[in-house]
Amino acid sequence: MANICRASRKDFRDAVVEAREAQDGWSSRSAFNRGQILYRMGEMLESRRQAFVDTLIDTAGYAPDAAGAEYTTPDGAFYVLARFDDFPGTMANVKTLIDEAGVAGMPGATFGTAREEWIRFALVTPRVEAAAERLSDYFG
Repeated sequence: MANICRASRKDFRDAVVEAREAQDGWSSRSAFNRGQILYRMGEMLESRRQAFVDTLIDTAGYAPDAAGAEYTTPDGAFYVLARFDDFPGTMANVKTLIDEAGVAGMPGATFGTAREEWIRFALVTPRVEAAAERLSDYFG
């Protein structure tokens, strides 16, 4: 579902160079066209978020909350926050999910204390259905 990156200083510099080169093309577009692009990106992320939750429900055969999972899908976000019974959102548990389920997430505490028991799953990859299936298999 996500790639864990270990970047060097060169990788960072290269990313900055690419971003600077893209800026001219982006800024030359009309405000209307930039808005269309951003709107389409939002639609894609929304469909991925819904696909993630739907696949989790379909493959598990039950709603995530019936499996002891609680989740939230914030409006306008590119992630899903999930909490599983007896599996707090710690760095150790996130590493376990990577190793044993093949799904990457971020500990909720990374984003503040309000969700430190949760795990955040980014939806920036088109493979969200496969990730949800692996989570269902792991927790099912």
